[in-house]
Amino acid sequence: DSTSYNMPILIRMHQYYDPIDLRKCIMSIILKFEILRMKFKIEENELWQIVFPYDELSIQIIRKDNLDPLEEMKSFVRPFSLENDALIRAEILLTNNEEFLLIDIHHIISDEVSNHNILSMLDAELSGKKIVFDEWGNFGEYSEYVQNRSFEKEEKAWKGILKDIKMERLTLPRSNSLSFPKMEGAKQGILLPIDTLKKIREISIDTNCSIYAVLLSFLFILLKKVCNQDMITVGCPISERNIGKYENTLGPFVNTAIIFNKVDDNKIIGTLIAEIQESILFAIENINYPFEKIVNLCDVGSAKGQNPIFDVLFNFYEDSKYGTFDLFDIEVNVPKVDLSFNVSENDTRLFLECEYNKAHYSS
Repeated sequence: DSTSYNMPILIRMHQYYDPIDLRKCIMSIILKFEILRMKFKIEENELWQIVFPYDELSIQIIRKDNLDPLEEMKSFVRPFSLENDALIRAEILLTNNEEFLLIDIHHIISDEVSNHNILSMLDAELSGKKIVFDEWGNFGEYSEYVQNRSFEKEEKAWKGILKDIKMERLTLPRSNSLSFPKMEGAKQGILLPIDTLKKIREISIDTNCSIYAVLLSFLFILLKKVCNQDMITVGCPISERNIGKYENTLGPFVNTAIIFNKVDDNKIIGTLIAEIQESILFAIENINYPFEKIVNLCDVGSAKGQNPIFDVLFNFYEDSKYGTFDLFDIEVNVPKVDLSFNVSENDTRLFLECEYNKAHYSS
């Protein structure tokens, strides 16, 4: 009954499209990719994937004036049944001479990169551009490849790095105990000045490290001060699309990398950034190693409702722009962890957003 794995998208069209034609565009994309028509069923303790018929998916067209699309989105987003529901929903809303598209996708069939790919395909379709679907790969093939491969190399790497280093759970200050009835999310954002972005880029050049590593190092320093501890552990969503053939494939490729490092008071910032960069590269190289196996190796302890290793997420991505529509910012209903820091970058700006659990924090 939770919506914690829902990924809602609210779109405002730049111009009016015939709702029937818009619905055909969406359905054509869903028809091309089996992963978008997947259900999951457990029989005799085994999980089965079932591709449901094309005609089981319906996209409503709603015409109603004075209807706030954000309010409509609140009722549109609801829990999925993995066994009985189509795991992607869509609705076309026409109100006050504007056209909106509401989409909700379960994380079990998609991720942020896949969502961007879906929107890029929709944008191309509406722009009249031809898409060569044969170049997009098949998630079923990728799943079979992963299931049949050996993780001996990754396991050896993780055991080697954990031999001398012990991960610790962050002692985040919280306003309430961990025993809370539910997780309710909210978020705050800030647009950083262009001068700040320039300074971050200068640090990146001076240290020969990525902007991602620079920003993550700043977060590690902040968490050290807030938690009053040296060993910092953060989760970072990283795509597993490390094989060119599957770069544009739709599916739940994202795995959460575990980045941990010691932040000493006497350590200079350049050294810390270089160490964080090495941690990121290690995580990327071993990203296919199953998360549950890392949990067994770490044994940091967790309470009910907590992620088994970390309470803070860091996500860095480039802004996505589309020619035929704009995306709305949607409030978080159920946070996955206590704190998530999302940073988006384009040529002229850096936007920082913090999602937090209202059971523990307030704005």
